[in-house]
Amino acid sequence: MFNVLIVEDQVQQRKKLVNILKKANYPINVLEAGTGKEAINILKNNTVHLFYLDINLPDMSWA
Repeated sequence: MFNVLIVEDQVQQRKKLVNILKKANYPINVLEAGTGKEAINILKNNTVHLFYLDINLPDMSWA
């Protein structure tokens, strides 16, 4: 099973992406984070195979 991490600070956007992935009926586990710090904690404790990353988060930015 693949782990997919969604990192998006806007809750509505994040929930839409999570729902799309869950409805796709693929054998994936969807993880979600609203901040960069949450994402880092998830990455420390899980193997993530694919991620969607908002590059402009309130606590850190990759832009």
